[in-house]
Amino acid sequence: MELKKSQNFSPLIVYPAEAPRASALLMSLFQHKVTIIGCGCLGLSILEAVYYQGHHITATRTEKSASELEVLHKFYTGIRTTTSNREAVKNANVILLCVKPYAISDVCDEIRDSLSGQLVISSAAKKTILEIQEYLGGYAKVARIMTGLFAREEIVYYSLGKNCSSIDEVVVSSLFKKSRRVEEQILAHRTQAACDIGIIALDIEARIKELSALGLEEKDGRILYGGILQAIGKRLEQGFTGEELYNLVTGRSIESFTAKIRKTLEEGGHYDRIRDMVRKTVEALNGIT
Repeated sequence: MELKKSQNFSPLIVYPAEAPRASALLMSLFQHKVTIIGCGCLGLSILEAVYYQGHHITATRTEKSASELEVLHKFYTGIRTTTSNREAVKNANVILLCVKPYAISDVCDEIRDSLSGQLVISSAAKKTILEIQEYLGGYAKVARIMTGLFAREEIVYYSLGKNCSSIDEVVVSSLFKKSRRVEEQILAHRTQAACDIGIIALDIEARIKELSALGLEEKDGRILYGGILQAIGKRLEQGFTGEELYNLVTGRSIESFTAKIRKTLEEGGHYDRIRDMVRKTVEALNGIT
């Protein structure tokens, strides 16, 4: 399959030139009119995931970014775009708020009077379901989702507000290929997991550059680390613990190269500092601090 990048959007998002939509059966049973408000990096990732599940999408963005919306038509057949959040909401039965936390209250104020029982789903960190319900007048059906920049491939975690029904849960599940319901306080940890991947990827990129400087083709370095990550991911899904994978790598020998690296990190307190950073991040996303 040929892959293309749009110069008008984040280089992290790769758009398929051609790809099959969801099955006809899925489309006929769970096809929704979805409005996505906000098309930044995360919004585009969510848009792609929802589109390939077979839903009808209207995407919105601010006036200053209107020209960038037009690019979406090249990659997603049948998509609608507009800069009017109010009009987009009226034509949808599901609204995805993919804007920054600081913009949530303003967007809710803008669309509140245009809502008529639609399910509102927010991807904003830190803003709770209860807060969003209050922004929308208290009676709205609100859910929250958390994912990374690869929503089409990853498991999307979601939580439902008290006004949501079992039908709303089916709707949320139908929007994504893989999803899982969790308690709302777990969503911050899902965000942290996405951050962890970014940090790991940056470290791997540095190592790929080191290998390239030593004479290994860059593409071979990416294949090397890509294969390792896939192998680790497969075993984690099979139930292997981190300790078990570590023991496999070291052969349980305290004299192995990997074991010596771990000992150095522990003695320097690096693991404790990393855990403390993770804890503070999760607390901040949960609004605890």
